[in-house]
Amino acid sequence: MIYTELDLLDVFSKNLKIQRLKKHYSQEKLADLTNTTVVTISNYERGESWPSSRSLAAIIDVLKISPYELFIDTDQEIAKIKMEFKEQFLKIVDSMDEHVEYGSKRNLRKRAKKIQKK
Repeated sequence: MIYTELDLLDVFSKNLKIQRLKKHYSQEKLADLTNTTVVTISNYERGESWPSSRSLAAIIDVLKISPYELFIDTDQEIAKIKMEFKEQFLKIVDSMDEHVEYGSKRNLRKRAKKIQKK
């Protein structure tokens, strides 16, 4: 998937809030620790503005995370992992010994389809 700047800003803002909440920080606490303001943090989390490189470095340092954790689209990554898992699972089911009952294989295929829907 090719991301536009707005897509990336949306991913960044969502992930910033997730990472902040994982640390049990309020916007005020994160603002204090990164030498910014609550309004600035709120703007980042609402996708209203990008942090400067200095502010971004401070956020990464304070939250003790890798930069990619703010920019990776976890929803897309999870969907990709589920699809890969389903494909591998179906290959295993298809290669099962002929002695496995047909009904068992059919049930396993149904379970694989449910994995994708979750």
